[in-house]
Amino acid sequence: MANEGRGPDVGNRRTRIAATASAETMPPHPLSQAIVLFAHGARNPDWARPLEAIRDAMLARAPSTRVSLAFLEFLPPTLAEAIDLLVADGHAAIVIVPIFMAQSGHTKRDLPALLDAARTRHPGLSIRVATPIGEAGPVVEAIAAYALNCAAD
Repeated sequence: MANEGRGPDVGNRRTRIAATASAETMPPHPLSQAIVLFAHGARNPDWARPLEAIRDAMLARAPSTRVSLAFLEFLPPTLAEAIDLLVADGHAAIVIVPIFMAQSGHTKRDLPALLDAARTRHPGLSIRVATPIGEAGPVVEAIAAYALNCAAD
């Protein structure tokens, strides 16, 4: 986008995120499992950049894996939109990876309600929810190592 690197451009950024939602990865494989990185979202569209970087790192390691982003609010696509797109593309199983540091109202109340609605819209869809990243052992270890390295610099 023409404005990239010069500060937020909400309209263009939202358009780019929404336009790339269906082209984030390789073509779908029937019955394959897709991954959705689900985060809160923010009014500043630059907030999504770290999630885009995580998605890109995942695709570099596993290029045939379908990885989508979804946001609770403010940024597109919503979780419902991401799930609907994945189902339309032929995915029958989805793993939701909450990009939250801990269990919270969003992961305890909002996420289950959103998933119940998705299961109603898509009977037979397999949806599994991973542990929020901040409570996942490998992530905790990586953060600990990073923090210790910061102190050593």
